[in-house]
Amino acid sequence: MVNKLKYFNCLNGSNFSDVFDEDHFISALANDVKVIKKLPKDLTTATRAVKHFKSWSGIDYYQDEIAHMWEEYQVIRTAKSDSRLANNNLPVDIQKLRCRACYKALRFAPRIEAMGKLLVERMRSYGPYIALHLRYEKDMLAFSGCTHGLSPAEADELTTIRENTAYWKVKDIDPIEQRNKGYCPLTPKEVGMFLTALGYPSNTPIYIAAGDIYGGDSKMSELRSRFPILMSKV
Repeated sequence: MVNKLKYFNCLNGSNFSDVFDEDHFISALANDVKVIKKLPKDLTTATRAVKHFKSWSGIDYYQDEIAHMWEEYQVIRTAKSDSRLANNNLPVDIQKLRCRACYKALRFAPRIEAMGKLLVERMRSYGPYIALHLRYEKDMLAFSGCTHGLSPAEADELTTIRENTAYWKVKDIDPIEQRNKGYCPLTPKEVGMFLTALGYPSNTPIYIAAGDIYGGDSKMSELRSRFPILMSKV
């Protein structure tokens, strides 16, 4: 599959270089994939397609369905999504490439690293703190099918989002089974109970590293009651 991929345009229509060290990414993968910043002139008018990959797809999906697209298109643009390659039963070379891409090639741009260090210094100025990602945004809950603690109307809204998102492979999900298997995030209330049980004092600053929490203040109220120094980026 990798050998058929002549060019991978990591910047087309994206802000990749605003976040990551672009030159490091290119050099780190030089022995595996030829990464370019823009298409060569002879491909600027080539036949192209925009593809939403199906989430949690195995290697067969890419070798069969995706690879066949090269027979019709010269350029394939992968639309931004949460799609990912399934973890299990992958060829060793593909698994190694995934590791190199995620853990060696991806490095924050210098200005992002500098900003991160500044933020950490400011957070540490308050003493020990917790940086917490609740994984409780609307799209995450819709994708995973987790509805514990939600109202019937909220659960229906998430189901509708999942059914209407074409590139999400799994549509019919049993939320009780998901939770019993440990596939669901803790609710904000449960996170508060968990941190309290671990012995964190109520004056521990907590920084929420996430987007809008589904349900807003009503879902965050019990966590905030246990840990009132609760701050977010939104």
